[in-house]
Amino acid sequence: MDQSAFILARDHHLPLHVFDIDRPHAATTIATGTPLGTLIN
Repeated sequence: MDQSAFILARDHHLPLHVFDIDRPHAATTIATGTPLGTLIN
């Protein structure tokens, strides 16, 4: 992500998930609600 994306997320109160993109099924795991990585509110 670039600085603009972080600022937009902050301004619109969107949470960010930081996770290992190389981990198999990581995005699917997060989308189903299972905690993985770090959640930044």
